[in-house]
Amino acid sequence: MTVGAWKKWLHGSGLRCTESSKPLPPDTSLFLSQDSRELETAQPGACGFVALSGNWHNGHAFLEEAHKAGARYFIVHASESLPVLQDSDIVPCEDPVAAWQQLTRFWRDACGTSVIAITGSNGKTTVKEWLLQLIAPRTVAFGSPRSYNSQVGVPLALGELHPDHQWGIVEAGISQPGEMDRLENCIAPDVGVLTHLGEAHLEHFSDAAALRAEKLRLFQGCSWVAMPGYLNEAADDLRRQGSPVPTW
Repeated sequence: MTVGAWKKWLHGSGLRCTESSKPLPPDTSLFLSQDSRELETAQPGACGFVALSGNWHNGHAFLEEAHKAGARYFIVHASESLPVLQDSDIVPCEDPVAAWQQLTRFWRDACGTSVIAITGSNGKTTVKEWLLQLIAPRTVAFGSPRSYNSQVGVPLALGELHPDHQWGIVEAGISQPGEMDRLENCIAPDVGVLTHLGEAHLEHFSDAAALRAEKLRLFQGCSWVAMPGYLNEAADDLRRQGSPVPTW
């Protein structure tokens, strides 16, 4: 991501910036993370911090630490009291994860990269690595680091996308109803791969059909979706929606 993309997103997002960072060239790279420890090892360029509140930690307690590590771009929750963060863009909002995903979608569109999205109960990372080995010798390709496939992992991954990448391969994983719509809107895939449908996270859904429908929401805008030949119900669901489904 770049500082210029951050500024353009902020201008069109409807969110307000309570402070302002020092001007930097718009093509300056910008690394964003929800982990203040990662900022210390970030590549040269600008860096930012997304303050998230979880069950065990509140990222707002690490704002000063992130600022000392060089962060000058912040997404925070609007209800939190903040320390003084000089020379910084501070963006308060009701849902920092959603704002981060919105920013990432803006960057994904700006890059113009064709994206393959992979989901399934298991096998996502293995298939991603296989595809990278097939594609990389023929074009400039990008793949999600490690297994970054969650609501936080996807924006972390897509933040590393670059306009020079002709293809990107991104994993998407869900465990609760409603999560895939958010990931689909963030990734906006051109092509999809469904690896497998098992019983992982089934306890959070009414039945296997509801879990299958949730996973398939990732592929709403895809030109085609590949999957194993034994996933007949998933293939039929997509074909009824007009999507070609090659199988193996």
